[in-house]
Amino acid sequence: MRDQKKAEEIALQRLQLLSPLLTGGLDPAQAWQFKANARQVCPSAACERYLIQYRKDGLDGFRPKGRDRPPSKDAKPAGLLDQAILLRRQVPGMGRSGRAGANQSQHPAG
Repeated sequence: MRDQKKAEEIALQRLQLLSPLLTGGLDPAQAWQFKANARQVCPSAACERYLIQYRKDGLDGFRPKGRDRPPSKDAKPAGLLDQAILLRRQVPGMGRSGRAGANQSQHPAG
């Protein structure tokens, strides 16, 4: 997650929500009742996942994990934006179609 402060806040909220289950002082009926009430805030599968992660990683297990996404197939090559900005500055009055033709003539294929 990009914002570490927000990730910390979310982890603390999850800890506060699930702390009665972590202390282990609940009998099975109380634990069932707590989980039934907690479902209004957190789906049971998510709660179970949080508990497993907490037991494995401690407080870090409650922090949201960022998503590793592969680059989009629509992503532009890295230097393309810089080239477009440079070309726009060199020829400010030229329209889009004219810039495209000028760019192709500067970098002929083949």
